[in-house]
Amino acid sequence: MAKAAKIIGTVLAALAVLLTGAAMLVQTQWAREKLEHQLTQRLDGREVHIAGLDIDWGVPLSIRAEGIKVANPDWAEQPYMLELDALRVKLDVGALLAGNLSLRLLALDAPEIHLARRADGQSNWASLTGNDDPDDGGSPIRPEAIRIENGQLTYRDEALDAELTLDIETTSNGGQRRLIVEGKGDVQGKPLSLKLTGEPPAQAVTGDSPYAVTLDARLGDIRATFDGGAAELPALDELHGRLTVKAPQSTTLQSFSHPAVDIPGSERNPRLQHDSSGGSHLRYDAPEQNLWIEVSANSTASGLNLQGSAERNQVPLSFEADVGPLRQLFTEAPFPIQARLTSRQTRFEIDGTVADPLDSRVVNARISLKGPNPARLNPLTGLDLPSLAPYQLNGQLVWEKQALRLQDFRAKLGESDLSGDVRLDLDGRPMLWATLHSDKLVTEDLKAPGTPTDPGDGQVFSDEPLGLDGLRSLDAFVRYDADNVNAEDIPLNSLDLNAELNDGVLVVEPLTLSIGQGKAKGRLTIDVRPEPPTGQAHLSVTGMRLSPILRKADFPQIAQDSAGTLGGKLDLHFDGSSLGAIAADLEGKLELAMSGGKLDMLAVELLGLDAGEAAVAALVESDQVDMNCTYVRFDSDQGVAKLEQLLISTRDSNITGGGTIQLDSEKLDLTFKAHAKDFSLLSGNSPVQLTGTLTNPQVSVVTDELMARALASLAGALIAPPLAILPWIEAGLGEGSGIGCRKALDEFEQGG
Repeated sequence: MAKAAKIIGTVLAALAVLLTGAAMLVQTQWAREKLEHQLTQRLDGREVHIAGLDIDWGVPLSIRAEGIKVANPDWAEQPYMLELDALRVKLDVGALLAGNLSLRLLALDAPEIHLARRADGQSNWASLTGNDDPDDGGSPIRPEAIRIENGQLTYRDEALDAELTLDIETTSNGGQRRLIVEGKGDVQGKPLSLKLTGEPPAQAVTGDSPYAVTLDARLGDIRATFDGGAAELPALDELHGRLTVKAPQSTTLQSFSHPAVDIPGSERNPRLQHDSSGGSHLRYDAPEQNLWIEVSANSTASGLNLQGSAERNQVPLSFEADVGPLRQLFTEAPFPIQARLTSRQTRFEIDGTVADPLDSRVVNARISLKGPNPARLNPLTGLDLPSLAPYQLNGQLVWEKQALRLQDFRAKLGESDLSGDVRLDLDGRPMLWATLHSDKLVTEDLKAPGTPTDPGDGQVFSDEPLGLDGLRSLDAFVRYDADNVNAEDIPLNSLDLNAELNDGVLVVEPLTLSIGQGKAKGRLTIDVRPEPPTGQAHLSVTGMRLSPILRKADFPQIAQDSAGTLGGKLDLHFDGSSLGAIAADLEGKLELAMSGGKLDMLAVELLGLDAGEAAVAALVESDQVDMNCTYVRFDSDQGVAKLEQLLISTRDSNITGGGTIQLDSEKLDLTFKAHAKDFSLLSGNSPVQLTGTLTNPQVSVVTDELMARALASLAGALIAPPLAILPWIEAGLGEGSGIGCRKALDEFEQGG
């Protein structure tokens, strides 16, 4: 209606002014053609026709023009934008003789207005609304009375997929005219109906007091009513009154250029109030959603200033925004917006423009976001944001049609950084593209400060959900690399990966990691379509040196004494929504080989101080035991990891082992035995048993009654490991320490 009112005001005001001037001319065809020519020039070249012109020289002076037509652009479906059976104007002769223009009456008989906007945003009214003062700077035309009979306005908008037909007329009730507007239409496949009742339409243009209106509208199952007033029409810069919105259970509203929004059954009763200072206040309550919003609006030299506060689920929010004048919503110029939102320690700022606020056609704005932890916004936003370190982000946000893009963004997450380009396409199933880079990634920043490193229940494998549900809601392709990685538990140096998510299946390939000057390459697949999710992981490691790894893990002495080189491969099949569930039913194989190193130092590190020292003391006689070669293989079946093969070759002995680890309970049942290479008293040593749990291992010497069980565990471990492991480790420095892994394996094979 605001667009229609503006068009009607612009065109009819121009007609009234020129017809008034024509009153001083003789009623001839020449005068009528002259008037048509002037109107055509004023209306941006739109051809104007006037079938007849009649002047009554009485008091008041009356002018009647019949058969008025204003042409549409060539592309419009209707040939005319305005058709008017008759336009009647009554002038105050006394005011006219004094040089003033005063209209006693402006009457419109059967006006038809046809407004249209194409899919590309071009409208048939834009060129007519560039000048808001049709009288070229003179006093505005304010008729004492406006009468409309059998008026009709049609509006067709391809961009919004909307069609609307309004019937407009004025009625007389007790000698006072009222404006009645009734209409029906369709918006994106949903039926629309509305009825607006207003005071005498002449009061809408006087500006002396707010123009009172009531509105009852329905869009699909949603009903909205408004009872109040506007300080100025059609600008709508200042409103006051009561707005009520009602929606039945599970109503779906198709928003313009956005995905469908589900609206729960509700009744909204915001209160829109006006105060003496010229500001307006809106109170919006939704108790069933634990939500309330208060907004105050005040006119400024450049538009509107909005300030307010809100609370949802006991999380407070305050905001302030400066936007352009509401009348600019109906022009082609970009609509400026500058806003600041604060929720506790989180702050969001946006500064930019919206090309068409009613359609969100193009948003182009600079944004910044800063806060202590994204997860703190979950009660406010309803999202499932992860718990991370303090963060800050800024970049250029562009929303065009149904694609959102965050360009050239820079982010800090604790001590980590992130930059790149992100695009989200919402046309159909959401699709995300991202190219991301980190100069530095600290894995501790991927969890909020104070988050326990351990699950807290004495287990390595936590039962906390991994948060895989989000993989079901969109597709994605992500390219990410990090030049420097600082990981407390995983000795990463750098990271490079491509991740593709398609219909609930995530594939990370290639996955390349730099670890201890070695390389790890692999592939990860997670399928979240079944419940629980399933997956596979494949990883191969070559030439990984332990010294830099242990040094990075803050074990400098162990790093100095352990110059071993590690290699191996991992093949796993799993299902579950947490690490605990995955471990409890894990299928797969792990093989590791290491050349060089010292047994005592590694045992202390892997098993803990007390258990490590006890294990070394029971198996070997020296405090410093050099290792030539180490090979270990675990096979897991339904969550039971069996130590199929273990060989630790030292100068004096070969240590073998066997047993199982129950991954669901994390219980250990492993046995190790030293086999002397030459005859010595050590050849009679009993095996060593490792029990307890992964977080609390216990070491004991196997007694006579447990000997049979220990030997059964070791039976399969005496099979020589394959020489195929040599390529995993020979690239490192370990082969230069001691006799090397190749010679140790040869000797072990020959010894049977």
